[in-house]
Amino acid sequence: MGIKDLQKMLSEHAPSSVRTASTKDYVNKKIAVDASILLYQFITSITTADGEPLKNAAGQVTSHLIGLLARCTRMAEAGVKPIFVFDGQAFGQKSDELEKRRTLKEENQAKADEAKQSGDTEAYKKYSKRSVKVGPEQYQQAVTLLNALGIQCIVATGEAEALAVALNRAGMVDAVASSDLDCVAYASKIFVRNLATDKDIIEIQHDKALEELKMDRDQFVDFCILLGCDYVPTIPSVGPKTAFQLIQKFKNIENILADKEYKIEPDYLQKVIGAREIFTTQNKLTAEEQKKYSEQLSQKLQIDTDAAVNFLVNEMQFDENNAKSRVEKFKKAKTAPKQMTLGAFVKKVDRK
Repeated sequence: MGIKDLQKMLSEHAPSSVRTASTKDYVNKKIAVDASILLYQFITSITTADGEPLKNAAGQVTSHLIGLLARCTRMAEAGVKPIFVFDGQAFGQKSDELEKRRTLKEENQAKADEAKQSGDTEAYKKYSKRSVKVGPEQYQQAVTLLNALGIQCIVATGEAEALAVALNRAGMVDAVASSDLDCVAYASKIFVRNLATDKDIIEIQHDKALEELKMDRDQFVDFCILLGCDYVPTIPSVGPKTAFQLIQKFKNIENILADKEYKIEPDYLQKVIGAREIFTTQNKLTAEEQKKYSEQLSQKLQIDTDAAVNFLVNEMQFDENNAKSRVEKFKKAKTAPKQMTLGAFVKKVDRK
């Protein structure tokens, strides 16, 4: 879900923290990519005319691999150095939200089946997209392809976006790329949205946001919680504008609740405390993790075109010519010279 309306509120109240960027800004930059949300987007957007994800003759979904290869090629063309981060185990407090999503997906699948039987194509498209699940099989297939392309992959012990931010804060990557605004709540130094897509690239800088909002870290986390996150239900009648005004006035959620009686769940404050802990502690690496990921990311992986093509053709039943063409296009993009912005060039020279 991410943090509801956060980008809109930052654009309004902290405009210097949000900017439209160019792909040239990220030439030779290491970017931690939230892989899990990306695979979901590919499976729901790369579909047949009737809304079905693309599949091979064995019934295996292939949309995520087609999308992944295309996105990696665009990143390579832009000179971006991606590190794909995959979800591990969701944090305990998110289990209620995940159970709701599972139930909703089952309901949508039933509606999709009903629409398919009745011949209602539009309803089928709508409900089938809402019932999509991305599982371990799709994750492993993505990792296999990425490794063959010479691209680093990391599987988080918890949420992918939390680890991506931790890597960013530890200086191991230059930015975090995702469509999930949770990354900003986790305090990513630089958050990038729509990287290597046809949409405008949006960059958000956390520290600039806090400075312009005149909030400290704790106040900002409470603001994000009030806007709406996966760990805490929103307070009825408290929308984005009201949330901003309340945090400005009362500084934290306890003071807000002490001033006025709101219709909240009995364990609301307990969930708030849990969410605060997640957003403020899961964005850090232990010394052991820092050593582990530093060693992993220092490894230079090479493109193995034969392995990539063999996987696509022999395991995923891609057309051989199609697979070779896609992989060759990626390789060509990877090795082509890149053009960076003047600002990025100056920074590179300064470091020398």
